[in-house]
Amino acid sequence: MLTRDKNFTNTDEVFKPTRPDYADFDVDVEDSFRWADILERVAVPVGIVVVRYVFRSEENPDVDPKVLAELDEKAFFAAEGAGGLILYEPYDGLSYCFWESVEQAEAATSGIEHREAAKYAAIAYKTWSLLRHRIARTTEGGIVFFDID
Repeated sequence: MLTRDKNFTNTDEVFKPTRPDYADFDVDVEDSFRWADILERVAVPVGIVVVRYVFRSEENPDVDPKVLAELDEKAFFAAEGAGGLILYEPYDGLSYCFWESVEQAEAATSGIEHREAAKYAAIAYKTWSLLRHRIARTTEGGIVFFDID
């Protein structure tokens, strides 16, 4: 079982950003985390393809952080209950998750809780982006990406 702090973030250092500017839109997300180590820690076998979503955002100054936190928590618990969620890691300005398949990710994120959070995103964020990739560990300890879009 992964140990989480009060913000649903893993306390294990392997899941944390590797650089302080990880959420900056100009920084390549591949340079911001140890993706191969993360996949290994959550026990994704070598050669098995999973789906990674990365959500980057810049909050509007007048956004209500309590509303954001409540919507995020509801969406997380709904996703967790839907099946296929391997990992969810929220950080300021960047959150990422891994799913067993695109179909499971799409089914879980099409629920009412995610739709409510997505609707609030138009109000809450000045700018945001969503990156989606299929990702797998290689036998050399690295990673390989396959575009979804």
